[in-house]
This record gives sequence, structure tokens and C-alpha cells, in this order.
Amino acid sequence: MLRRLLVLAPLIACTRPASPPAPAPAPAPAIHDLEVTRSGEALVERTRGPDADAAIAALGRVGDPAAIRELLALLERGDPRAARALATAAALGGDVGPEAEAKLLALWPTRAPADLATYAEALGHLGAAASLPSLLDALRRGPPDARTAAALALGKLGKRGVEFTDHTRDALARAAVTDDPELALAVAFALVHEPAAKLHAGISRQLETLVRAPDPKTRALAVTALAKPRTAPGRTFDPRELGIHAPLLADPDYRVRAAAVSALLAFSDDASIHSLLTWTLRELASPAATHTVLAILAGLEDMYERTGDPITPEHLQLVAQISADASATVAKAPASERTRLARIACQARALHARSPDWRPPLACDDLPAHVPAALTAERIGHGLGPAAERRPQLDRLRRDPDPRVRAAAAGAFIGLLRRGVDLPDAWYLEALADRSPAVAGAFAEALAALASDTMFPLRDTLAARTPPFVTDAIRTALVDRARDDLSREPELYTTLTTTISALHAAPAPCTAGLRHSNPAVRAAARTCITTLTGADPGPQLPASPPPRPPHAPQPIKKFRWRLTTNRGVVDIDLDPRAAPWNVASLVALTRAGFYDGLTFHRVVPGFVVQGGDPEGTGWGGPGYTLPSEPSSARFTRGAVGIADAGKDTGGSQFFIMHARAPHLESRYTHVGHVTAGMEIVDTLLIGDTILHAQILP
Repeated sequence: MLRRLLVLAPLIACTRPASPPAPAPAPAPAIHDLEVTRSGEALVERTRGPDADAAIAALGRVGDPAAIRELLALLERGDPRAARALATAAALGGDVGPEAEAKLLALWPTRAPADLATYAEALGHLGAAASLPSLLDALRRGPPDARTAAALALGKLGKRGVEFTDHTRDALARAAVTDDPELALAVAFALVHEPAAKLHAGISRQLETLVRAPDPKTRALAVTALAKPRTAPGRTFDPRELGIHAPLLADPDYRVRAAAVSALLAFSDDASIHSLLTWTLRELASPAATHTVLAILAGLEDMYERTGDPITPEHLQLVAQISADASATVAKAPASERTRLARIACQARALHARSPDWRPPLACDDLPAHVPAALTAERIGHGLGPAAERRPQLDRLRRDPDPRVRAAAAGAFIGLLRRGVDLPDAWYLEALADRSPAVAGAFAEALAALASDTMFPLRDTLAARTPPFVTDAIRTALVDRARDDLSREPELYTTLTTTISALHAAPAPCTAGLRHSNPAVRAAARTCITTLTGADPGPQLPASPPPRPPHAPQPIKKFRWRLTTNRGVVDIDLDPRAAPWNVASLVALTRAGFYDGLTFHRVVPGFVVQGGDPEGTGWGGPGYTLPSEPSSARFTRGAVGIADAGKDTGGSQFFIMHARAPHLESRYTHVGHVTAGMEIVDTLLIGDTILHAQILP
């Protein structure tokens, strides 16, 4: 034994020591880390690896030239994931071009039935008139999911102005005869968005059937489609002939009632108005009628402003009765009902301001001071109240500490200008310099609309196509504000560039935005330059990558987000795998107490409720923007998404869906879904408050 050890000893002594183990290769960056750089080149190689699904989806959300080239190449090889990603790129404003539609149509005959729904959905974003035959083929003979996707795609094409053929109408009329609730909704959606509604017996008959569908959203869409006048050679069909819209105010679902209200307001005849006001008076005490009542009162105000018609004495008397009844009930109502009734009374008083005897300001008890103040500013902008009192009242309101009031006053400036009332230049300049983006934005938006109004038709000279009150000082203020907000307020910058081009101001801030890191800014700058010069500079690459959002994602598990509101508790599941950056921001802001005390500033009955703005104006955010992260998730009832003003401009604002909205899909970031408390969401009104937001353990 010893001998054997002696023999081995020299061998051991001569053996070279073992090398240290080679370091393990660094893990590949997560797809979301590559995606946030907004560079398609960084993602191309990953489309061939184990995380190809995520990489291809990310290319669609990036949508730069490199991403689109790679997606077109994948599409040519028949990859349905590329079709979906290209649709996302197009929905986000990417320069996809007609090549994608041509490739999809060339592939269509070879597609397996299981892929037809994906290709049909993609054509809704990428197609034009050439796509109609393929979509009709899927609608007639495809499997159920493809039929539904084809009908929705037709609706999206119609929304983009693609004219329907008679064959399209025939196919939709036949498809409406179905027991499939998804297909019924999709057909109704398509008919709502038909650009030029033609008289078609089959469609009218099927829409009348769909008005009685079990699904409320389908009924609501059918009501909306039936409100469209349909034409035929020598004849126009008046939808009031059906006599169904007023009775639909009795539908048990508020989403259908909201559609009926919109239809009756569109008719704007005395009988329709009378139906709306008498229904309001009858249902005033019902909490379930609140959304409908407020929609009627606000909608009537918009209708009178749109048409220029005076309110009749009979209708004015009904409005006064609604206001009196609601006010009388406030004092004896329980606390939970007081705000609801106070809002109805206030909105009725605002409508009653169309009385020739009204004098500002509007008084609304039991509501925050900014509510009647903003409504007063709007009434003045509508030319209501004694002429001698408008200017001093507006002077007071434009200096209000609340930006919601100042924004309403800024909009009223333009309302008075439409009526030939000049105001001091200093007021306009102060609005454009206001510290709140909502005030500057409201003024700039209204100014651009006024500049493009028919009262200032385009002529051959700059002087002839410029509103006479627009001075060089106003143009300079617009340019200065756009330059200052280029780096900090993308939404306001894009609004200002629209006004700059409408008023033919200096193009310097538009030129400066062409290579900004934010794609919405670059798109607005490009449109501005094209309008001002008549030459399209083409898509531009950013000069630098976008800033990385401040909160790192944790795409490993779902979070439970609880919103305790003054109406009750809403629980939401947040899915960071679908939208890692946006969910990370929601979680971080919630844990920092950001959402506590914020209000819901937008409610559209039957569509959406929106909150999360620290200003309560719809223009505010957390001080940074987030990348858009659309996915294949559907915006169904209870879905939660991120509000934005263009690609990569989301922040803290979120919305919750009242009902399915197919036109939001592939465009907006879906972060989660309500799991409990949807009945609370249905009761939320403008001004309701998030008392506390928390991430549950």
C-alpha cells in the first residue's frame, strides 16, 4: 500500500492546480428592460429565442423602423404573432404603411382556421377597402372567433372612414341573426361605425332585434346604430319613425338608457326633449337613474349650444321643477344621497341659466366651490347672463385659485370671441402662461378650434385666414410656451403645436420636437411642420433614448389593488406580466399615498370612469411618463387601463370600463381587472373621491 502511495506522490506533485471555474454568463436582459429603450434593434435577436412571444409583442409596442422591418419579415414567413404586433404598432401611430395589409391579404388563403381571428383582428388596424372581401369571407364562413373578429374589424375600418359596400351590409345583416352574444355585439359595433349609413331593410330589421338582446352593451350599440339617419336614392329614413328611443329610457340597464339619451339628443326636436325632461322629473328620486339624469341635463346644454336654438318656456319650466325638486330633497336625504341630489340640482340650475332672467354667478349648495364656479364660466362663454356682467364675472373667475375654474374661464374667452366680444390681450397671454397645463391647454385647444371654424374660411392670404384678434404677442406666447413645455409636458406640447400650425406661428418649437425622445411629441412636431410648410419631413428617429421610468418592474406576480372610495370599495387585480412598467408605477404611487384624496374627474355613463389626476383637470400626472404597453387583453366591463394623450404619455391616470370597448384594444395599456365592487364603479360620479388606495398583502 505504501509503495502505491509513493508511486502516486510524484504524479500528484506534478499535476497542475485546477483553474478557477469560468464565471457564469450574465443573464440576458429582461424583455421589458430592452423594450423601454424603444429600440427595435435591441429586440430583434430575441425573436428567435425562448422568449420570442414577449419579444415580438415588444417590437409592436416599440414600432420604430427596425421593429417594423423585423415584424414584416416575420409576417412574410406566416407568423401570426407578427400580425398582432403590427396591428399594435399601427394603433400606436407607427409608420407601418400599406405593405402590412398586402402581406396579410396574400397570406389569407393559406391560413389555418385557428389563425383567422388573429389576421382578421390585425386587418382592423392595418387594412383599408382592399381588406373588405377577406373580412366578409371570414364573417360568412369562418369559425366563431373569426366571425366575431371580422365584424369588429369592419367596425374599426368604418371608424377610420372606410366605406361599406352593399355586400358588407348584406353580410352584417345575415350575421346579426345569431345566438352567439359575442358576434351580436360585434355586428352592432360594426353598424354603429358605418361611415355613411345606407337604407337597408335587413340591417334595420336586425338592429330592431338586437335592441332586445340579452347583453346590455349589445342593446346600447343597437340603439346608437338605430339613431343614425339612413339614406337611399330619393329617400332618407328618419329613425324617429321607429318610435323606440323614448321607451328605451325604461331599460333596466343604465348603459342602454345612456345610448337612448344620446339618440334623443341627436334628434333635438321638441318631442324628444320633452320625453327626456319628463322622464327626469319622474325618476329624480331613483339612485339608479342618476347617470341618466345627469347625462340628460348636461347633454341638453351641449345640444342648445350646438344648435343655437333657444329653450322653450315649457321646457324651461320643467328644468326649474327638476332643480326645485332635487334641492328640496337634499336637506332631508341621507348623507350617501346628498351629493348625488346636489349635483342634479346644480346641473339643472346650469341648464336653467338659459332663461333670459339669469344673472351670474351660479349657486350650488352642498358641492365644492369650484363646481358652480366652473359652470358659471361656461355659461358666460355661452353668452348667457346680462352682457354688462359677463366681463367682471369672468375677470374674477380667471384669477380663481382652482385650475379647474381658470381652465373653464379660459375656454369662455373663446366662447365670447365666437360671439364677437373682444377681451383684453393680457387675459389671453396670462392664460397661455398659467402654471397649470390645463389652463394653457384649454385656451390653446379652443383657440385652434376657433381658427379652423367656418367663420374664418381659408383664403389666399395669411391675413384672411387668421382670426382678427390673434396678435403677434399671442403667437409669440404660444411659441414660448411650446418651447418651455417640450421637455416636461408632452400632452400640452402636442396641443400647442396644433394651435401654432392653425395660427401660422413660428415653427421653431415644432422643429425642435422632431427628434424628441417621446414618439407623441415627434408625431405632433411632424404634423405641425407639414401643416406650416406643406412638406412632410417624414418620420424622425429620436436624438436620445427616452428616460427610464423611476419605478422598476416586478413582473413575477399579480398585485391586489384596493380603492376605498366615498361610494364603497373596489378591488382590482393588477397583472405586471402584461404591463410591467405601468403596474410598477401604480404600485409605487399607491404605496407613497399618491392616490389618497384624488377625485374621479371624468365619467361617461355606459363607457368609462377615470381618475388619478392630482389636479382633477384631466391634464395632470405624477411628473413622469410611461411607455405604452398594449397587449392582447380585451377592454371588457371591469377592465382597468392607463389613460394617455398619445403613445408613451401615460402616467398616474387610469380608467375603469363600464362596458366592452373594442376600439381601445391594441391601443391602450391594460393593467388589470375589477374583481369586486363593480357595482360601486357603476355609481361613481364626477367629483367622487378615492379616500385611500392600498396594495393588499
